[in-house]
Amino acid sequence: MIQQVRYDVGGVITFDPAQAGNPTSATAAVYDPGGAVHITPAPTVIIDGVDTTLAHDEAVGQYTVRLASAADVEAGRYYTITSADGPVHWVRVASIDGTTVTLFEPLTRHFMAGDKFEGNRLELSISAGAATPLDEGYEVRLEYVIDGETYYANITYDVVRSPWPETILAPYQFRQLVPNLAGSWLERTDADGLQFADEIANATERVREDIIDRGYRPDLFRSFDSFRRVVALRVCLQWAEDGVNIPDTFQDTPQEWLDERQEQYITALTRALNTAKSYDANDSGTVTDDERAKKIGARRVVLA
Repeated sequence: MIQQVRYDVGGVITFDPAQAGNPTSATAAVYDPGGAVHITPAPTVIIDGVDTTLAHDEAVGQYTVRLASAADVEAGRYYTITSADGPVHWVRVASIDGTTVTLFEPLTRHFMAGDKFEGNRLELSISAGAATPLDEGYEVRLEYVIDGETYYANITYDVVRSPWPETILAPYQFRQLVPNLAGSWLERTDADGLQFADEIANATERVREDIIDRGYRPDLFRSFDSFRRVVALRVCLQWAEDGVNIPDTFQDTPQEWLDERQEQYITALTRALNTAKSYDANDSGTVTDDERAKKIGARRVVLA
């Protein structure tokens, strides 16, 4: 996903390395779409503050671990536990109570007191003064060190008036929009309690990509309210594509269920594009009467 920062406001660029372990150092240089250095001096990279250890031995099958410190640990995020003999175990935090952390899935091996519990996220802030001009294709070039190894990564971001949100609807709105397909018993076992937050976030990004595929820029919409039902139906479509959460009446004909979900989703997306009335086509910051009246979801059929 290409990240976005708000024009004249700024924002935070986030990077989660694939490598396990807490970075010991990290630097970044920011370039504009033309390849020139955009920010001088270079912004400071904030290294994940979670760099602690287990306070007690923890057995296979446990859903909780006790930490020496739970400072900066966040629910919903992934961290690593590294044992003294080397193996790394990725875990996702469900909740924090003091220094006790509850995980979404049980431990698959025994860990000892003193084993490392670490985060590896890197962040840097783009100030309001640097969040200009409006353009696509800014680049952050990262250099970071984990366990003595140096790694490099490039992150692309755009400066826009209306960043596409990470999620467009709340879990309770999802249940309201598709009540028959959003029961708590349908949550994945490795995300029980998230109330479909992962699925909603993934669907929000898929809708963004589908709008781009139609030749439009999602960030040019001044409001995203019209896309709430679209996102809800995109969740259901993803389930159908994955072959999960299929109603009993369609268990023997899953392709028919998938076809129905695709048709319903495409219809909803087209309707949302036609009725949003907030597409600022020339990126002026104001939606004109002509822009408001244009039905951008309509598809033209050309006969040979």
